[in-house]
Amino acid sequence: MALCNSLISRLPSRLRRHWARTAQRMADGQLRDSESVGCLTRDSAQIVDVASRKTGAAFEMATHFGSFLGGATPSDRSILTTFGHHLGIAFQLANDLEDFVHRPNTHRPAANDLRERLYSVAVVIGCAREDEFGARLRAILEDDGRPLSDDATEEAVRILWECGALDDARKGAVAERELARDVLADLPLTSARCALEEFISDFAIPETLEPHASRHAAGVGA
Repeated sequence: MALCNSLISRLPSRLRRHWARTAQRMADGQLRDSESVGCLTRDSAQIVDVASRKTGAAFEMATHFGSFLGGATPSDRSILTTFGHHLGIAFQLANDLEDFVHRPNTHRPAANDLRERLYSVAVVIGCAREDEFGARLRAILEDDGRPLSDDATEEAVRILWECGALDDARKGAVAERELARDVLADLPLTSARCALEEFISDFAIPETLEPHASRHAAGVGA
């Protein structure tokens, strides 16, 4: 933050004010996230709202700064800021899905956020189900103040896969990415727009773990 403030101080006053507002939004989003550890009563919209305050705000700022300093028109700046908003949310939701994906050559085990009771969209979708999947998941994830055990983590991942919650969460991330893509259609057709469209095309949303692979790949039960 100190380094950011030092760099921001060299920019026009308008951008310094924008940075101050963005920093407040990001801090607010992070506090809301921290306060919800272990909470099973949030819904998907609330998690997306927090993502918009954290990562969405950061991406909005980047696109606003870039378009302002690049001399874009007010109309184009507004379009690019909206693009950054949706792209930031898509990035956060995709990052949350990474918790359920095994990545070789990484020191972070899969399902780490789940173990620490940082519940993402997939988890709240699963817990909201009014069937045996939802009931079992709520029972497993009821907060007792401790991280989830290996066995509980493995069973929760299996339930999230089998009930379709992981797939539904992935669809939400894809939808935000496509909203970002759609916004670009309102920009003039320039090389800059083409570059952003190419970036969106390369922005992959991760596939999630199949339940039979979760024990070995995630290190569960090790």
